[in-house]
Amino acid sequence: RNKRLYINGELVGLTGNGSYERVDIPPALLRTEQLGEIQHDILLEPFSPSREGEFNVPPGHFFMMGDNRDNSTDSRVESAAGYVPAENFIGRAEIIFFSAGSGAPLWQFWQWPAVIRWSRFFDLVD
Repeated sequence: RNKRLYINGELVGLTGNGSYERVDIPPALLRTEQLGEIQHDILLEPFSPSREGEFNVPPGHFFMMGDNRDNSTDSRVESAAGYVPAENFIGRAEIIFFSAGSGAPLWQFWQWPAVIRWSRFFDLVD
């Protein structure tokens, strides 16, 4: 609601007051969310539409939210992704294999050296 995450009706804690500068687009607001013992940084896009709603996940399924909350085809898009059945999980994510920033579509492989986030290659997932 209003670009804030609620889980089981409870607002997820949010701290910080920074900004994240980007090339050719307005800066995003940099905040930190607290999910139990885990903290992670998020970007709040000031000019993107909010993708709000209440989502009731059926038993035996999981809700997946994309890393771009305001523009991801994730569990909020039932016709494309929807809720993920538990039997579809075959392992745990351990390593970030590939990470690309904005600036070029992934099919433009000749531009990969400029958009790949080399510092994230083979980073371990917390």
